[in-house]
Amino acid sequence: VHPNLEKLIAVSVPMHLSDGSKQLLKKGNLVYTQNFLSTLRKKIKEKHKTFPGHVDIDVLNKIKNIYDFDEYFTAPINGFKNAEDYYAKAMALQFLPEIKIETHIISALDDPFLAESCFPFAEAKKSKNISLYASKYGGHVGFYARGDAYWIDQKIIGILGSSN
Repeated sequence: VHPNLEKLIAVSVPMHLSDGSKQLLKKGNLVYTQNFLSTLRKKIKEKHKTFPGHVDIDVLNKIKNIYDFDEYFTAPINGFKNAEDYYAKAMALQFLPEIKIETHIISALDDPFLAESCFPFAEAKKSKNISLYASKYGGHVGFYARGDAYWIDQKIIGILGSSN
């Protein structure tokens, strides 16, 4: 950890990657997933241009959801056997007990992209370094407040302005 780093803030994080991937398969998340996949496809095409031969864009037409993308691109590009191997080894949830710096996790309970397992209540309760803010509402990085402000902005400014 860099010595100048004093606090960490994570917002709307899918702490459990496998369950988060399954959550994105739900019918209500179809529009978001398709938009996200469109962005990811563009990034893969750019990687292919930059690093010819390192990315197999011929499988792009097989990508129907985030799991497929992780299976065909995320996992192999990053040295994992497959999507499940990537989810198991890279999910943030397993690393929470090792956190040694003040960390604030902010999520909304109505976030349609986060499965129940993405809310680390037990881990936060056990750790003196982790604070979990699970608002009732906020959606996925929404956290709208009345007026022109967003609740999330006020929360982050408050966290950054406070001392441990």
